[in-house]
Amino acid sequence: MKIALLSFEYPVETGFGGIGTYTWYQARALAKLGHQVHVLAGSKSPTPLRTEEHDGVTVYRFRSDGRLMAGLQNLDKLRWWWTKNRLENALSMYRGLKELERKHDYDVVEMPECGAEGLLINNLRQGHTVVKFHSPAQLIMGYYDVEPMDITLCSLVEKLGFHRASSFSSCSQFLATELSHTLRVRRPIRVIPNGIDLGLFDTAGEVDIRKQFGIPLDRPMIFFSGRMERRKGIHLCQEIAASILERYEVALVFAGQDLFNYMSGTLLPFLQSKTLRGSIHYLGKLNLTEVRSCLKQTDIFLLPSVWENCPYSCLEAMAAGRAIVSSDQGGMPELIRDNENGILARTGDPSSYISGLEKLIESRSLRERLGDGTPQLVEKYNCDEVKLLVHSVNQGKGAAIRTGIAAARGEYVLIQDADLEYHPKDFPLLLEPLLEGEADVVFGNRFHGGSHRVLYFWHYLGNRALTLLINILTGLNLSDMEVGYKVFRASVLRQLTLKSNRFGFEPEITIKVAKLGCRIYEVPISYYGRTYSQGKKITWRDGVAALFHIVRFKFFEY
Repeated sequence: MKIALLSFEYPVETGFGGIGTYTWYQARALAKLGHQVHVLAGSKSPTPLRTEEHDGVTVYRFRSDGRLMAGLQNLDKLRWWWTKNRLENALSMYRGLKELERKHDYDVVEMPECGAEGLLINNLRQGHTVVKFHSPAQLIMGYYDVEPMDITLCSLVEKLGFHRASSFSSCSQFLATELSHTLRVRRPIRVIPNGIDLGLFDTAGEVDIRKQFGIPLDRPMIFFSGRMERRKGIHLCQEIAASILERYEVALVFAGQDLFNYMSGTLLPFLQSKTLRGSIHYLGKLNLTEVRSCLKQTDIFLLPSVWENCPYSCLEAMAAGRAIVSSDQGGMPELIRDNENGILARTGDPSSYISGLEKLIESRSLRERLGDGTPQLVEKYNCDEVKLLVHSVNQGKGAAIRTGIAAARGEYVLIQDADLEYHPKDFPLLLEPLLEGEADVVFGNRFHGGSHRVLYFWHYLGNRALTLLINILTGLNLSDMEVGYKVFRASVLRQLTLKSNRFGFEPEITIKVAKLGCRIYEVPISYYGRTYSQGKKITWRDGVAALFHIVRFKFFEY
């Protein structure tokens, strides 16, 4: 596939935070799987489309210019800084993608909601788009000194930017729930955890942080990484730092941009008035190599955020095998299991963080025990176990399934149409009858009376007619023969010689497992049907072809 990832944030030039880090890992993971990946990133100043190549990923940087961009500067006078940023970003991304699409035809375009990259793209352009939710303005702007009208307008701009996207994803269940309850997003949101390439992380360049910044070698190191702002919990660090540094010979290290002068104006002057046994070090804003070096060389990672989703700083600290003290807010409990691979502190309570840090400072064995388990836990976010098989020329669904079956090495083979109509959350439901030893084959059932998108009557009628005919000819009692969600014991598939190249696979496999006398189960599944404008391909011709294949495989071929 040819995939475009849109993100103003992207290392090195605009690698400000977690969205940029996510896009960096995502691009490389997709390229590693064999996709052609283009990243459209922002620039700090107006620039025509320019190209860079990194690790098999083509990176384009672009920032629009002209009267409209100049006119948006007037929003600064009203202190509507966030709204201005979103509108600038939306215009630049739309113009940049439009220029790219003169030469490239993308199968899918992914963008974050934060930044409103999709404001014009999702409303003016045709094609499949995915919005990956990170940190919606409506949920986080209250932690900043901004105008109420800026919050209202920025939130509206972001909503207009994502509401017409083809599909949504979130990296945590916490955020998916918040989007549903607070932002009233009624469409399905697929929870897909942020990925991390352990190989890239482990082999990344490293510098000696203690030597470079004069951090004492004989003191355990506690590391805070992130912007020095309230949302990241920096205001809690005054009490935390004073209590810890007055009693322990440790090095407390801060790294990140200090936009609001908290370090120079508040924390450092406050600690200078204290008698400290330990030391404090503010390293400023670091590059990616330096941040990762800190994570690898620290003893304890401190994450006191008061609002957090699924931060890459935590994932990378886990990959480095560090002991972590984190807030229990947001998506953090989905990453950190208290006293198993870290310590969860009560959000907003400095004494809770102090208690957690005390335990880790005083017990090296506890630090090592908590840190030792984190690389194994973070492996589930690694892409190395995914294998992509690609036909150089499209041969159809049936041909693709035969290639996949030939490469399968597991006990079960699950087949899911990759058009985002089916949700991976249903995997356990489909596998349960097989794991319980009750079935050899499991079909999903879209017509079980539960929640589903209402779409085309004639498609429904055609499906029912084909399923009825299959039932008459096989003696089965299926509800949904054409469903694109089926699971098989691998031993069953090895007994079959499959021949269909296109959608004839569905009647062929149904007839052949019926002839084998397999135990067939149905389970209810969720279904989010697409419209033709969203890329649906099936037509009445496929229904006629299905009739032909039913007769073919029932009476003439085996």
